[in-house]
This record gives sequence, structure tokens and C-alpha cells, in this order.
Amino acid sequence: MRHTFVLFLIAITMLACGGESVLVMYDGERKAPEEVATIKTDNVYVMSIDTLSRKYQAISEKHIEVLPGQHVISVNYKSWKGRSKDPIELSFIAEKGHTYLVKASGGYRTWTAWIIDLATDSVVAGSP
Repeated sequence: MRHTFVLFLIAITMLACGGESVLVMYDGERKAPEEVATIKTDNVYVMSIDTLSRKYQAISEKHIEVLPGQHVISVNYKSWKGRSKDPIELSFIAEKGHTYLVKASGGYRTWTAWIIDLATDSVVAGSP
């Protein structure tokens, strides 16, 4: 019975947190949302961001918090057709309090990726 209660508490906590993990790319205590920039992903695998690379494995977190400033993110494309072989590197300047969405689209053997600033609805890196 106690085991079931613990699992219930874990499930409630995950639901309250949105069920998704967040990768925090700065040292120290977690900062308020208006002090950092948030990167979200749509249909891409993040292979690296700035100095963090997990070699042959994609970064699994769908939300990444970074400090304002210049950032470089390397992504691969995924769709029902398959996934890309070679990553695309995107460089952009993150602003505090902004949320960025990394997206991609592709066809047969070609694909492109871009980053949208959701606060301004503008493309800040790459091209759709």
C-alpha cells in the first residue's frame, strides 16, 4: 500500500511539472523565467547546445533554459519519413524572458531547421 502511495505522489508531481524535464544550462540556483531564455523543440533532436554534447545520443529534454546571450544549437530532423544523417548548426542571441521554438521540415534527402522567437513571432536563426 505504501509503495502505491509513493508512486501516486510521483505521478502527481510529474503532472504538476508538466511531465517534461528541463535542462538548465547555467550554474547556481534556478532563476526566474523572466531572467532566462527557454528553448523548446518541436520535431528535432538536439545533438548539442553550446559546450554540451552527448556524442551519439540526443539531448532528451524538451525544454532548455539558458542565460541571455549567444548560443549555438546543433539539431537533427525527425519525422514519420525517418531522420536526418547530418545535423544543422543554428546560432542565435537569446534574450531574457523569451521562449524560442526550434523547428524543422524536410523532404527527400533535404531538410532545413530554424528557430522562432515566440515573443516576437520572428525567425532568429536558419530559414523555414
